[in-house]
Amino acid sequence: MKNNPAEAITIFLGGAKSTAHIAGIKTPKVYNWSYPRHKRGSGGVIPAHRQVILLSYARAHDIDLQPGDFFDASRLQAIIAANPEKYKNRRRKRGDHIAGGGKKVGGDK
Repeated sequence: MKNNPAEAITIFLGGAKSTAHIAGIKTPKVYNWSYPRHKRGSGGVIPAHRQVILLSYARAHDIDLQPGDFFDASRLQAIIAANPEKYKNRRRKRGDHIAGGGKKVGGDK
């Protein structure tokens, strides 16, 4: 994982589906946060109004998410790396994002 705050925060909060639920948005929007700008993503930046929501949730649920984590993912990456069993199923894998309403596009039939 590169220094992509959106991806690290998503993993830290339980995955894209969990993060979307917390932020009150649909899951694909969470994935867009970690996509590069040239692919119509936000380049690892979570919008400020969503940052406030995620921080409020984290504080209310005693989750160690800090404001600086939205700009530098290294602290969360160290926590994730130190606890691989806790976070292993929360990483996005190649092929998790399937286009076309849940049908695989191309590849295996």
